[in-house]
Amino acid sequence: MENEEDNNLGLQELEETVRNNELKNTSGDAPNTAFESLEEFKKEAEALANREEFDRVPTPIGLNTYTFDRLNKKSVPTVSLLEDNGINLDNVYFPGDEREPFEGLTTNGIKKLQKKLETAGFLNRDNYIPGVLAGATFDAMYKLMGESNEVSTSWNTLLDTIVLAPLYDPSDLPEFQEPDFVTLTNDVIRVVKREIGRTPTQSEINILTGILGNLKETEFKEGIDALTDTLQPGYAKKEVMLEGRMVPTSEVVEVDRPSQPREVASAEDVFAAKVRDLFKPEMDLNQRREQTKNVANIIKSSIAGLRSIGG
Repeated sequence: MENEEDNNLGLQELEETVRNNELKNTSGDAPNTAFESLEEFKKEAEALANREEFDRVPTPIGLNTYTFDRLNKKSVPTVSLLEDNGINLDNVYFPGDEREPFEGLTTNGIKKLQKKLETAGFLNRDNYIPGVLAGATFDAMYKLMGESNEVSTSWNTLLDTIVLAPLYDPSDLPEFQEPDFVTLTNDVIRVVKREIGRTPTQSEINILTGILGNLKETEFKEGIDALTDTLQPGYAKKEVMLEGRMVPTSEVVEVDRPSQPREVASAEDVFAAKVRDLFKPEMDLNQRREQTKNVANIIKSSIAGLRSIGG
């Protein structure tokens, strides 16, 4: 009862203060003006309390201070919504956290982390000095932590995922097109005539076109592999020897990648070598026949010379 009487008495005094124009507005659009009613005072007091509460609510990096809760149809502090969804705030990044990953790192460690941030697109090479911690490096980590908050993962997990991603879309790679049979046949005839000096038979053509077709597909695939080798990311999971084989670990390290595609053997050159190998007995026989013919010609020439001498 005493509390109710005290409250009523306080309310009466407040109303009297308002009537006497003695309660001044110290905030809002018209400061230092008297409130016209108690309701106006209550409304202003509530707005001020809300502003103070807003200022006290922590804001995760990359997220809004308040988020609309569709279930309850109202805006609630984002941190409260995260906790309601089972997310530990210790795993959420807040302003100031962007400096922590660099604490305790050596100069070389700072350089490595800066390089990863640059590779992932968070840090511009022209905006930082390797090994030196300054605003651009912290800003890059701040952006990374913001994206990490958005997808509910750690900054280092997200960073590794980005730097390990291929630099091309496999669906953009061309597919092998089977060469037409006429072109393939003409290529076989041309190479065989050049290598062994005769036109291949039809049965030989049937076999050799299959061989050349397979070699052309191999050349195509190896060419694609050579190209994609240059498009692989500059980072990979470190491998260690375990039970006689290399096994990837969770540690992501920088690796060397070729800047230019490696040279791929021409299908026609490989085919020509195979033709020489397949027809070697015939070539050897032809060579022996040619040698025998040359010897016979030499003998004939020698005999003819002797006869002319003998008169």
